[in-house]
Amino acid sequence: MLVDMKIPVEDPDCDQFSVVPLVMPELRTKPWQHQIDGFKFFADTPGALLGYDMGTGKSLIAVAAAEAMYNANDHNDTAVLIVCPKAVLPVWLHQFQTHSKLCPSDNFAMITLNDGTTTKKAEALDRFFARNHKTKSLQVVVVNYESYWRGDLGDTLTQKTVKRKTVDRRWDLVILDESHKIKSASGKASKFAHKLSFHASRKLCLTGTPMPHSPADVFGQMRFLDSSVFGTAFFGFRQRFFVTHPKFPSKIIRTKNEDTFNALLKEWLLRVDSDEVLDLPDIVETFVPIDMSKSARKHYDDIEQELTTMVGDGTITVSNALGKLIKMRQITSGFIMNEDKLPMFIDDNKLKALEELLDDINDKEPVVIFTYFQEELRAVQQLVSKTNRSFYAISGQHHDYEKLRALPDKSGTVCCVQVQSGSAGIDLSHAAYCIYFSLTYSLGDYLQSRKRVHRPGQTRTTRYYHLTCTNTLDQVIYKSLMDKEHVVDGILSELKRHA
Repeated sequence: MLVDMKIPVEDPDCDQFSVVPLVMPELRTKPWQHQIDGFKFFADTPGALLGYDMGTGKSLIAVAAAEAMYNANDHNDTAVLIVCPKAVLPVWLHQFQTHSKLCPSDNFAMITLNDGTTTKKAEALDRFFARNHKTKSLQVVVVNYESYWRGDLGDTLTQKTVKRKTVDRRWDLVILDESHKIKSASGKASKFAHKLSFHASRKLCLTGTPMPHSPADVFGQMRFLDSSVFGTAFFGFRQRFFVTHPKFPSKIIRTKNEDTFNALLKEWLLRVDSDEVLDLPDIVETFVPIDMSKSARKHYDDIEQELTTMVGDGTITVSNALGKLIKMRQITSGFIMNEDKLPMFIDDNKLKALEELLDDINDKEPVVIFTYFQEELRAVQQLVSKTNRSFYAISGQHHDYEKLRALPDKSGTVCCVQVQSGSAGIDLSHAAYCIYFSLTYSLGDYLQSRKRVHRPGQTRTTRYYHLTCTNTLDQVIYKSLMDKEHVVDGILSELKRHA
């Protein structure tokens, strides 16, 4: 294992490392030039943030970095931790099999901590390292953001027992895949990433959207890479680089001290846009307007009027608006929640529009459908079950991605994806037809979801369909996403115009 060598400095709190330069290994896959550039950007540093657009092959860089660390360690035991969204867990073994000549071999071992409680995962991790101790192998651990900070698993990722004594666990390399997931400075996943950073010799962040909503989103990622750059307190960071709303200090209005901010970030961030490095097929956008039923329209208008009144009298805030906005969005998807908090469908016009659209698409064509609510996913499943198509789902409750990926022939498949769970890290380029039954508030999730289909491997014109109810939040959200605004701000601005 590489040993961190502190550079002698006057400030004892300075967290700089002397690092061994890494050499690009020989991979199974020939890398593109921008992938080689990304590896070189990281190779001589203790950490880097690769803001590589979706589909530009940032996973290859991570595989190369892991193997390069193993080579730099003279092929001694090398521990690599990869943290990723839950839906992406199975993808990483495939990435190593595709790109690394070490996998499979006696010099490679991987464990994916997917099943069981955090205690069971911690026990599995201990067994994995005990089994591979002094095997002179590259040892890769893959875990998800939802569980890696919790209980026994969090403890085991940062500590180990040696001769009945508890000592710090050291990782040669920690990779945060889709690192924008730790953008919330106060979130537990983000705070644990900072704690974990002190147990890593080198750190690598990968994301297509390093700043999905604002430049402030880089704070958590930079706190993980090197907390001396922007500090450990988000309040001080925000005060230094942003002008905030006088009444709502958490709301950022604009940036300040941009030259300093950019100069500091430039040392750590390498940005690559897919449009600049990839030759992808054309995109066709289709906007499908839908009229709600009279019953659904009345439910919707009543809640909208309440919300508009609150905006007009100044009692509205982003936080207390969200409950009503969710109800309005549920209505546009055709259902409301009853007193027992169970869904009750009151309008099937959007489902009928989806049914007609599927009828118009050749039944041999694979189709991807993105939804926001679980209730929508279940309704789509029922609809598809009445057709000749086969149904697969990716969500917090459904994990059919590996089954779908293993199919030699994906003709006639419908893959329904809950956008929060499947917007990142999966390849759906087998389909050239993508339908948004509903949209997400998150610009980052929306952009990520689009790149699941329009990415390397896609050879045909990609067609996106947006099902939107007229004169509703559907259209406001769509416009906000197209204008790359913060969606909730866009909604409140629209309401103010009517107040």
